[in-house]
Amino acid sequence: MKYLKRSVTAKMITMMAALVVVLCALIMTLTYLQQKNDYYSRLKSIERVVELGWEQQLPVLTKAMDQMKSTGKPDAAAAEMEAIRTMMEHYVKDGDMSNVALYYPEEKTADGKMALTVVAANETLDKAGLKPLTDYAFSEQYTKAFETVKKTGGQGVTPVYTDQAGEWVTILSPVADEAGKTMAYVGIDFDYDMLSWDLNKRLLMSLAFYVGMAVLFALLLGVFTRRILKPIGELSRLSLEVAEGNLAVSIPVRSEDEFGTLARNFNAMTASIHSLILDIRESSDQVSHAAEVLDTNAKQTTQATHQIATAIEQVASGAERQLQSTQESSNAMEEMATGIQRIAESAGYAAQSSESASEEAARGNGMIQHNVRQMSRMNDTVQRSVESINQLAQLSEEIGGITALISDIANQTNLLALNAAIEAARAGEHGRGFSVVSDEIRKLAEQSRQSSDKIAELVVTIRTGTGQAVGTMSHTAEEVTEMTKLVSESGEAFQRIVNHMDELAKQILEVSSSSQQMSAGTEEVAASISELSHMNQQTVESSQTVAASSEEQLASMEDISASAGALSDMSRELKQSISRFKL
Repeated sequence: MKYLKRSVTAKMITMMAALVVVLCALIMTLTYLQQKNDYYSRLKSIERVVELGWEQQLPVLTKAMDQMKSTGKPDAAAAEMEAIRTMMEHYVKDGDMSNVALYYPEEKTADGKMALTVVAANETLDKAGLKPLTDYAFSEQYTKAFETVKKTGGQGVTPVYTDQAGEWVTILSPVADEAGKTMAYVGIDFDYDMLSWDLNKRLLMSLAFYVGMAVLFALLLGVFTRRILKPIGELSRLSLEVAEGNLAVSIPVRSEDEFGTLARNFNAMTASIHSLILDIRESSDQVSHAAEVLDTNAKQTTQATHQIATAIEQVASGAERQLQSTQESSNAMEEMATGIQRIAESAGYAAQSSESASEEAARGNGMIQHNVRQMSRMNDTVQRSVESINQLAQLSEEIGGITALISDIANQTNLLALNAAIEAARAGEHGRGFSVVSDEIRKLAEQSRQSSDKIAELVVTIRTGTGQAVGTMSHTAEEVTEMTKLVSESGEAFQRIVNHMDELAKQILEVSSSSQQMSAGTEEVAASISELSHMNQQTVESSQTVAASSEEQLASMEDISASAGALSDMSRELKQSISRFKL
C-alpha cells in the first residue's frame, strides 16, 4: 500500500487494471443478460413449435375435445387421446421441456382461484393428478401469465415459481382453429434447475474468458506503463538535486512527445530559477536598505502621529464637555420658554377676566347711579308727603295713589338691590362692600314697602292717625336721606373699582404682551442653542473620527515599523537562503 501511494506507475497500473475489471464485468453482465434473453427466446421458439404441432393436429384435437366434453368421459375418444399423449411424450423426451398440458379455453373458478379444465397432459402430470376433464387451479404466477396471453393473444411467461415438484418456468400460448378462434391453451413447463445450470455454465465460461483477457491486458499494460513512465524517474532524481540547491543540472531531451516537452520545460524552469535567484540576491540588498530607511521614517512618523492623537483626544474631550453644557443650557431654555409661555397664557386669561370684571363693574356703577337718582326722587316725594300730611284728610285719594307709587318704587328698589348683590358676587373681593350696601338697600326697600303698607292703613284711618303719620313720614324721610347717602357712597366705590379694574387690565395686557415677546425671544435663543448643540455634536463626532483615524494611523505606523523590522530580518534570512544555491 505504501508503494502504491509513492509510485505513479503502480497507481496507473492499478487504475487501468480496475478499469479493465469494471469493463470486463460490464461486458460479462451484458453478455449474461443477452444469453438469458436468447435462452428464453429459444424456449419460446420451442413452445411455438409445439403450438404449431397442435395446430397441425387440429382435427384429432378437436374431435377428442368435443367427444369428452359432450360425454363427460375421459375415455370417450381413446384413439385420439392416445395420439395426443404420444405426441406430448415425444415433445418431452426429445426437447428441453419437462411437462406439456392442454386446457379447454373456458375459464372457471376453483377454490377461489382462476382455473381451466384439462384436456390432456403428459404422463408425469397425469400421474400427479392432472387428468383429463379435471380443473387445474392457477397459481398467482400462472394467472399473470394467462392474463398476458388474453391481452396480447400471444405467449405468456411466468416468473420462477415453486411447487411440490420443484422450481419451474411455464410458457402459456393459445391454440387457434382455422378461423383464428382460440380453441385451447397449451402450457409447457421448463425445469428451472436445468435452466439455471445451463445459464451458470455459460456464465462461468464467459467469466473465465474475460478474467484471462483482463490478466493478460493488465500484464501488457504494466510493461508498457513502466517503459513510458521511465523518464519520470530521471526527472524526479534531477528535481531532488534542484531542490537541494544544485541549479547547474539539466535533462537531455530524447523525444518530441509530452516527456520531451516536460524535459525542455524542466530545463527552462531551472534556468528561470537561476536567473530569479540572481535577481532576488540583488533585490534583497535593496530591500534591506529600504527597510532600514522605512523603519527610521516609521518611528519618526509614529512619534508625530502619537502627539497628534493626544491633541485630538484633548480637543474631543473639550468638545464633549462643551456639548454637555450646551445640552444642559438648551434644556434650561426649553423649560424657561415653557414657563414663560404658560405665564403669557395665564396673563391673557387674566386680561380677559379683568376686562369682563371691568365691564361688570361699569354696569354695576350705572345701576348704582340709577338708584341714586331714584333715591333722590324718592326723598323729594317723602318731603312732599311730609308737607302734605296735614292735608291728608282732604287728599286721602291722592295719598292712596302716592302710596301705590311708593310701593312700586320699593319693589323696583328691592329688585335693583338683588341685581346689585348678584353683580357684587361676580365682582368677588372688590364687590364685597357693595354686597353689604345692596343688602342694606334691599332692607330699606323692604322697609319702604312696609311703610307704604302702613301709609295705606293710615289712609283708611287717616283721621285717627294723622299725628302718627307725620312722625312716621319724618322718620322715613331721614331713612331715605341716609339710604341716598349710602347709595351715593356705593356709587363712588364702584367708580373707584372700575378705575382700578381698567388700570389692572392695562397692566395685565402689558404683562401678557411682554411675556409673549419674552417667549418668542426665548424660543429664538433655544433654537440658537439647539443649533449650537447640533454643531457641537458634529464637532464631537468629527473629533472622535479624527481621533480614531489618528489611532488607526498610529497603529498602522507601528505595524509598518514592525513590518520594516521584519522585512529587514527577512532580507537577511533571504541572503542566507540564496547562499545555498550553486549558480
